[in-house]
Amino acid sequence: MYITEDTIRNRCVKETTFDRGKNYYHLGKVDFVNETDVEGNFQSVVSGSDPYNISLEFNKHGVLERAKCDCPAFFDSPGHCKHIVASLFSLKDQVENPVLKGKEKNQEIEQILDFFHQSSNEENQQLLDVEWTFSYEVPLSYYRKESSCSLSMRIGVERMYNVSHIEKFLHAIWNKEEYSFSKKFSYTPWLHRFSEQDQLVIDLLLEIFEHEKIANTSSFVQRSIFQGKKVQLSRPYIIRLFDLFINKVIHIDINQELFPDVPVIQQDIPITFELTQVQNDLQLTVRRLGKIASFLKEGGVFFYQHRVYVTSEQQSKKLIPLLTSFEKLRSDTMRIPETYKQDFVSGMLQHFKIDREIEVDKKITEQILQLPLHIKVFLDAKDGTILCDLQYHYGETVVKPFSENNMETDSSTGKILIRDLVKERQVMWVFEELEFQYNGQFMYLEDDERIYSFLFESLQKLQPLADIYYSDHFRSIHRSRKPKAKGKVVWNHDINILEVSFDMEGILLEELPSVLAAIQEKKQYHRLKDGSFLSLHDEDSSELLHMARLQEELQLKKTDWDKPFISLPLHQAMYLEQMNQQDDHFFDTEQDFNALVQRIKEPSETEYVLPEQLQPILRPYQKVGFQWLRSLAELGFGGILADDMGLGKTLQAISFILSLHQERQKEGKGLSSLVIAPTSLVYNWQSEFQQFAPELQVVVVSGNQVERQSLFASVADADVVVTSYPLIRRDIEFYKKIAFATCILDEAQFLKNHLTLTAQSVKLIRAKSFFALTGTPVENSINDLWSIFDLVLPKYLPPIQSFQRIYGNEPKNLSKRVKPFILRRLKADVLKELPPKIENKLVSILTDEQKKLYLAYLEQIKGQISSIIQTDGFNKGKLKILAALTRLRQICCHPGLFIEDYAGESGKLQQLKEILGEMIAGGHRILIFSQFSSMLKIIREVMEQEEYRYFYLDGSTPAQERMAMAQKFNEGERDIFLISLKAGGTGLNLTGADTVILYDLWWNPAVEDQAADRAHRIGQEKVVQVIRMVTQGTIEEKIYELQQKKREMIQQVVQSGETLLTKLSEQEILDLLSLE
Repeated sequence: MYITEDTIRNRCVKETTFDRGKNYYHLGKVDFVNETDVEGNFQSVVSGSDPYNISLEFNKHGVLERAKCDCPAFFDSPGHCKHIVASLFSLKDQVENPVLKGKEKNQEIEQILDFFHQSSNEENQQLLDVEWTFSYEVPLSYYRKESSCSLSMRIGVERMYNVSHIEKFLHAIWNKEEYSFSKKFSYTPWLHRFSEQDQLVIDLLLEIFEHEKIANTSSFVQRSIFQGKKVQLSRPYIIRLFDLFINKVIHIDINQELFPDVPVIQQDIPITFELTQVQNDLQLTVRRLGKIASFLKEGGVFFYQHRVYVTSEQQSKKLIPLLTSFEKLRSDTMRIPETYKQDFVSGMLQHFKIDREIEVDKKITEQILQLPLHIKVFLDAKDGTILCDLQYHYGETVVKPFSENNMETDSSTGKILIRDLVKERQVMWVFEELEFQYNGQFMYLEDDERIYSFLFESLQKLQPLADIYYSDHFRSIHRSRKPKAKGKVVWNHDINILEVSFDMEGILLEELPSVLAAIQEKKQYHRLKDGSFLSLHDEDSSELLHMARLQEELQLKKTDWDKPFISLPLHQAMYLEQMNQQDDHFFDTEQDFNALVQRIKEPSETEYVLPEQLQPILRPYQKVGFQWLRSLAELGFGGILADDMGLGKTLQAISFILSLHQERQKEGKGLSSLVIAPTSLVYNWQSEFQQFAPELQVVVVSGNQVERQSLFASVADADVVVTSYPLIRRDIEFYKKIAFATCILDEAQFLKNHLTLTAQSVKLIRAKSFFALTGTPVENSINDLWSIFDLVLPKYLPPIQSFQRIYGNEPKNLSKRVKPFILRRLKADVLKELPPKIENKLVSILTDEQKKLYLAYLEQIKGQISSIIQTDGFNKGKLKILAALTRLRQICCHPGLFIEDYAGESGKLQQLKEILGEMIAGGHRILIFSQFSSMLKIIREVMEQEEYRYFYLDGSTPAQERMAMAQKFNEGERDIFLISLKAGGTGLNLTGADTVILYDLWWNPAVEDQAADRAHRIGQEKVVQVIRMVTQGTIEEKIYELQQKKREMIQQVVQSGETLLTKLSEQEILDLLSLE
């Protein structure tokens, strides 16, 4: 048990509590500390103003996990109370200075002395003689059917003594106690020993003794196998016993007739049989020199000719039926009537070798006919039932196994046919396995599932064993040819849709829906209207499986298959093309369809004219992004621009919107574009439009309801309307009446839950195209991606339930499906000139006061979480659990975040002060992020004390002020920017900084990456250093490990790699708390 003064002190929040508890211990206030029935659990009573009850729980490693006291102080404040401290000191003393009292002490010491005495005298111990007797009692009464086997023993030195009560004797051996046989002789464990051979048998009996003891304690009915001097033996123990006696001797008692010193040998019994002809019958005689007793019903151990034979399994199997019959007849001969002659001779000669194991009369051998077996199976079908005629052919002789007169041959020949019973049995087993029935003429099978198994599995087993003949009716239900299907895709330019048609071979088109439904229900087969069976295994119907997947993914209805062709929206061209690539060109396609696919795959860089003023500004990869946006929009598609953070997604969207505007101006059309963004970024969009597309009239709809109402009038004349996600939900009745040229969804991860009112409102907007901008299209699960696609390309992916079923475990297939409509580039790939981003972990340590608080709350939270999981269940209690974990993270940052009047220090804050001084002196400009706005305020106090010049931004900072502060900072004003992680982690351009400090860790590493990329983005000319502050030996280290594990996962959905921390599992939360 691990108890030290330091471990006790660390769990006290106040030093005074520790001192008072220690004083209580020295004053003798601890009445007792006793271990309970549960190992590692202790109870104690401490006398204070009242007697208080304490419980202590240690884990298997001896570390204290829980401590409770019923005093008021324990419930009022965190950490141990003085009564727990006193109890731990008392228990510590017991562990370090164990004292045995009274009788307990004497027993322990005597046992140790006995051991010393026994080990020193072992060589001088006297060897005991042992005689073992195995008793076999054969039932002589009709009422007693079972035989019984038992073992008894005699021991002694000069004279042998019966062990009259074997159970008591084994009990004495077990407990190393003396056992008296007479006044002259007692078994004494430290004076006597058994031979090596006898000790093995004793060990076997002790094993039986132990099992019997356990069985009797757990059973209401106690029937002992120990009966006086005998112990009853079951089959496994009989086999083990005689294995121990091989090449040794043992006394055998059969029905109270004693056979002394019987040798035990491991070999088959040396007996033979003789088969003779008596008139027209046969006679089998066993040649033996006395009776054979089988100690086991199944054979294996036999007594014969004053020997015990431990035989092979092969001999036992064939010998037991014959010996049993001879015993019942009480004779060594057996008469076999002529009617059984054929089968009996075949069976005997199959198992016993002529001359070596059985002698056969010459008259019989002359009649024996041995011919090769040819099995024939005739299959027919009638009214949905399979009929089968099974025949065994030996030359001209035909055996029908189910007929009364089962052999069709000339009986006057008098020949005895030796049948190949093994091969016959192999074939018969195939039919028995499927439970074929016999109607007096044929075997038959009616059940559809069994018929399918016979057609597609059992027939394959039969083919190497038999010649199989099919009737025409049977051929009609057994399809040997696989169904074939071929698709064709045509682009109907008149109505701009895809027309998909199919040619089927082997299945009527009207039956196709029911076949596809069977595939989706995971059935193994489908029975067609003509009665034939269609296998639905992958290898048997791959083309049908493709069509079933097509039906599920595109949500086709039964009625769709009745039409000459199926109409699909144009955006499904890429899905059909992927099917073609995977399925060896399942679809025939025309040149214009192929051109459409190529246009989506590789948008031409010169097809759409980039606005002239942006030509020198856009980088090459941004021009590709512009062409991609224009190409998809031209076809009426949408997509996700998922470039890495800092690569200018906003600028690419602005170039796209400006290009649409200029084209509309030429055509005289006046549709405006809509941009929806987080509240903090709406004015950032306005600023970007003013910088890169000043000719566009931009209206930002924000403010209260009265202000927004006044802005609605100017929307009609605007080229671009910018609003926020919260406001689109409130004003959707206004927006849904307007038709837009395009709708841009900035930071689209805000729409990852399709059930929110915001997502539902966006779905009501009418626009020719929708594009999502997000560096993190997948945050918690692939459902996030589905929600965004539901907005930008409705119905491209199957409904959410089907989507989860199809792609839940197939991220690679999902990646192929969405790839044409997601454009993602990484900074490392396209910005070779961008300076590197260097990431470091800075480890801080808790102050002594912080550490006491942390350990006290850790103890308390472990109990809380265990209780929450037991009462609410993990899923329902997850919010409570995460709230409890947040307390630990806040202590790591600064205990003053939730403990009022905390006057101590924070190790992390002290470290921040130190590195800030060095960085400012080195000319660095710094962004400091924290998820806790209250922590930012504490850091702001430090800024004031140190007289640093800084900006401060949290959720309460108005959007317009944020943009102004960002611009001033980038222009060189002030050196430090304090930013709330949630409020300023996205959208801001802060390339004026070269250092990012993440003061505390967030569960989702992508959120931290977004924050770091406020500085590491286009326009940055310096190396950016990202510092994550992690407190040693705390939950923060576990979070950091969890983040790294998630980062290392292969990015399969968004190909360039974008995974975010999944929701914490129960095991992950338990791992977070596994801290010493």
